[in-house]
Amino acid sequence: MKEFQCEPTDKSYVSVFSILSENQLKLAQMFHKYMKSVRVLPSVFFLNVFIKALCMKKETVDDALLVFREIPDHGCIPDSYTYGTLINGCVNWERLAKLKSYFKKWMQKIAHPQLLPILL
Repeated sequence: MKEFQCEPTDKSYVSVFSILSENQLKLAQMFHKYMKSVRVLPSVFFLNVFIKALCMKKETVDDALLVFREIPDHGCIPDSYTYGTLINGCVNWERLAKLKSYFKKWMQKIAHPQLLPILL
């Protein structure tokens, strides 16, 4: 990017990661380590791409659940795309019970106790 006299942005890193994650998950994971080394902070957009990539295979869908669980640790708030992607992946790979337990734990942390019976 220096050849073009510009600096990479968070969005450019997420774009590259997204392209790699579609077909080359191992390379995408290496790129993610590089992103950490240059201190690119995760955003909800990055985490959505990461969750989507992990939901594409049965072997990695549980890792997607772990990434979802760590979203608040990164100061991010899941959006509708996060939930939709995660639900779709869990339905495809029969992990709905596990997803429901994660949602319950997450809702208990953020929701008002009186709302829990309505939400769950």
